[in-house]
Amino acid sequence: MKFLPVLAEGGTEGQVMNLVDRLDLSKFAVRFACFNRTGRFLPFLEARGIPVTPYAIKRFYDLRALRQQARLANDIRRHRVDIVHSYNFYGNVFAVPAGRLARMPVVVASIRSMGEMYTPLQRRVHRYVCRLADCVLTNAEAIRQSLVAEGYDAAKIRVIRNGIDVRSLRGTADGGPRFRLAFALPADAPIVAVLARLGTIKGLEYFLEAAVGVAQRFPRARFALVGGGTFIKDGRKEPRDYRRELEAMARRLGLEGRVVFTGVRNDVADVLSQVAVSVLPSLSEGIPNTALESMAAGVPVVATRVGGIPEAVEDGATGLLVAPRDPAALARAIGLVLEDRDLAWRLGQAGRERVIQHFGLDDMVRQTEALYASLLERRRATGSLAPRPQEARPSLGRGDGRSHPIPRSIYHVFADARRPGEEFVMEAKPLTRTAPMQEHIDRAVHDLLASCPDPERLTADERRGIIARYSAVLEGNFIYWMTGAYLAVASAEAHAIIQDNLREEVRDNHPGMLRRFAIAAHAVPTDLDSFAVYRHLENVRRFVGQLSAVKIVLMMAFFEGFITRFMPYLADLAKRQGSSEYEYTDVHGVCDVVHTQELFRALEAEMALAPDLEPEPKLLTGVELLRALIQRIITTGVGGS
Repeated sequence: MKFLPVLAEGGTEGQVMNLVDRLDLSKFAVRFACFNRTGRFLPFLEARGIPVTPYAIKRFYDLRALRQQARLANDIRRHRVDIVHSYNFYGNVFAVPAGRLARMPVVVASIRSMGEMYTPLQRRVHRYVCRLADCVLTNAEAIRQSLVAEGYDAAKIRVIRNGIDVRSLRGTADGGPRFRLAFALPADAPIVAVLARLGTIKGLEYFLEAAVGVAQRFPRARFALVGGGTFIKDGRKEPRDYRRELEAMARRLGLEGRVVFTGVRNDVADVLSQVAVSVLPSLSEGIPNTALESMAAGVPVVATRVGGIPEAVEDGATGLLVAPRDPAALARAIGLVLEDRDLAWRLGQAGRERVIQHFGLDDMVRQTEALYASLLERRRATGSLAPRPQEARPSLGRGDGRSHPIPRSIYHVFADARRPGEEFVMEAKPLTRTAPMQEHIDRAVHDLLASCPDPERLTADERRGIIARYSAVLEGNFIYWMTGAYLAVASAEAHAIIQDNLREEVRDNHPGMLRRFAIAAHAVPTDLDSFAVYRHLENVRRFVGQLSAVKIVLMMAFFEGFITRFMPYLADLAKRQGSSEYEYTDVHGVCDVVHTQELFRALEAEMALAPDLEPEPKLLTGVELLRALIQRIITTGVGGS
């Protein structure tokens, strides 16, 4: 299953369509999922009979998003998907947790940009989510290096570069003249073009500034911005009309009549047949398709030295590179190509040869197929790819009758999110020693969430009290609890998992996140808030002090599982308090999905070292103590209690 956030025009989307159009159908059957079932590539998929299912959401961390993720996970199970492959921030944050919670054999997360357009919070969330993936796939070595520097697991990252079908970039006999005629471009005018979606990250303002200097030297030159995109969002409530801004800028610079905005073109080969210089003034890039397409068409390229561009464009050999945000340097490089036609021809031919040798579409497809096969084989070798029940109905393109059982606990994760009448078909077979305890934990989480009072019926003081008591407990105690778990466990696997959790807490300053959240919600804890939970909190502290490994890890797995599903409720309370600070709830709504799963792995490792365990009720002592503390947090002072 491919999860692509949108099916509109774009470099990633084009690469994905080229991939699925050439996958070996004797080995792979493809389904698509997206947020909105619309866009340029929808007819392409429909014509090939590829199913496309939308999962519409407004934001990631509300109840509707949870329902849609539950629906996605259920569909993954129902269609017996073997590989979930999602793309870029929004696709990964939505689909990777759903794929992993559905216990998919293989989950692949693609990251195809340097990420400069994302906020620090988004980058942090993305890193947490990608820990759930079996593989992080990039299209440039520069991206791989940046991800490793951010803290991604280098062993999980693979690089498969974009692929271009050189044969498809041969223009038609009359296509080029038609393009010139459509935009009143003189037949003898050299065209300097940017082929890119209109977006601030593409550095288009610098291109227009450079065009002023080029036009002074080459009066016959014309400039074209070829690509879709009109409105963009940059944190404002209302989207910007970016194309109109660029058009106004061109008029201010005296370029009216010299610059054309063509919008999306389906005749890229015909357009490139008329282009003298292809310019990519980006501020950040992975491996840009438009640069590769220009090179494949024999058009000389001038681009900025950012991201993965130098991996495609060798300065002075297959194109010219300049520093970003430097219109003067950009103008000089464009002028050099326009005035030296021998140089332009050499760059164009060398660029075409480089694409043929290193960026072929068939190579990209075969490498991706090999990656899928190797990831599946690795899962089979580790025993995590379980046989499907024989009575299962075969899915599209599959006749082997395999399925991948899912523990009962995952069913409960989704139970609260489903709508009346929705059917969940996940199997319910306890598979491990921890399964009965996971069931108990899931029921406890379910009961706690069911006891949360309706935010609409709470007074401002009652909302403040829940947030303040939660903050009073968590800010000064979570690291203490997790440290107790670290000291108690004996297995190397549990030590590594808990140490990683603690490192995140300290490195990313989670207590500071929580304090900012409380301040913004006007819910800074008071002495009364601390006193309201003191007795229950002291019970949990004394329990942790016993350093009983299995019991503490169980308690922490329960708490992380609760946090994941409690965050939308907590964020709703804060919003009603007038807050717009959601870093704490956004991060923990995602990263604690990872932590919960990892803690159950730690639990398995510890239980393997202790074959003679106490009866289950005693093992769950910490869970029940912490459950009572949480109940105290959410009900004290509410409705007269």
